[in-house]
Amino acid sequence: MIDYQGEFIESLLKAMHNEESLSKKISADLVFRDWAQRRKVLPTPQTTDIKTTLWRRCSNEIKAQIPTQEFAKWFEPLVIISYDGAIMQLRVASQAQVQYIEQNYIQVLRSSIQSAFGASIGVRYILKNQ
Repeated sequence: MIDYQGEFIESLLKAMHNEESLSKKISADLVFRDWAQRRKVLPTPQTTDIKTTLWRRCSNEIKAQIPTQEFAKWFEPLVIISYDGAIMQLRVASQAQVQYIEQNYIQVLRSSIQSAFGASIGVRYILKNQ
């Protein structure tokens, strides 16, 4: 909603209402952006990279739930490298980082990802050197 003007959002959502083809889509945001692009309306965003915006939201939620030092050590180095509406790929420094996060903060990570990206998002870790 930060990327488009209110009147355009309202008119496009009305046009999209009950569209049969939407039932097969995973992300309402991606569908909305696709429809906007078809109408040749470009976003006026704070950032045009939706994955970065959503990951920032996710990171802020994690940061609010864990100690500052833990966030700085384990989560600040994570970088989102791709998001296709179903799978998010995160660059990690090491397998040890993945193991620590999975053992100690998986619920925090999972809930923040689901909050920002949606309930059915999957996560794939990519080692920095790959």
